[in-house]
Amino acid sequence: MKLTERIVDSTTGLKMKSGSIVEIHVIQAESGEKSLMISDENESLTLDQDDIDSFIDFFGKFLESF
Repeated sequence: MKLTERIVDSTTGLKMKSGSIVEIHVIQAESGEKSLMISDENESLTLDQDDIDSFIDFFGKFLESF
């Protein structure tokens, strides 16, 4: 089997007040392409590098609204 690409995954787990665990994965391929995956035991959301900045801006505004 030939290795075509190496991927580095940095994972952070967050425990919510409800007791569920949410994992945040920062994934970087050998090509330099980054993606962000947010997942729990049932679902996941994956954002490509182009979407990450928009998501961070959106999430920052969401947090400021409280």
